[in-house]
Amino acid sequence: MFSLKYKEPIGISSEDPETSISFYRNLFGMKLEEEDPSSVRTLKLDNIHLVISDLKKGEGTVSKHLLDHIAFRVDADSFDRAAKELSRQGAEVSEVVDHGLVRSIYFKDPDGYLVELIC
Repeated sequence: MFSLKYKEPIGISSEDPETSISFYRNLFGMKLEEEDPSSVRTLKLDNIHLVISDLKKGEGTVSKHLLDHIAFRVDADSFDRAAKELSRQGAEVSEVVDHGLVRSIYFKDPDGYLVELIC
């Protein structure tokens, strides 16, 4: 068994990084922490780092959509507000899935990555 010290960034690729940045900033309040306009942007919220690589620039070592999904845990109030706001913005949001101890909704970000909100 290996012990984990801290979580490394989540990395995604985007054909339109500016749209992706706006999406995650507006939905979660993430802040743009680092920007290399030629290829990579890093968004941060608390201990979560999201690195967005520009597919048009050919950066990154993995192909698009290699991830199954990205999951974020939120409180109950944020969960309910996010579902309403996403629907208002025209996103296709799943029905609430009750997993017993937690509830989830699923939707896609501007690049087609499946995002799960858990509360």
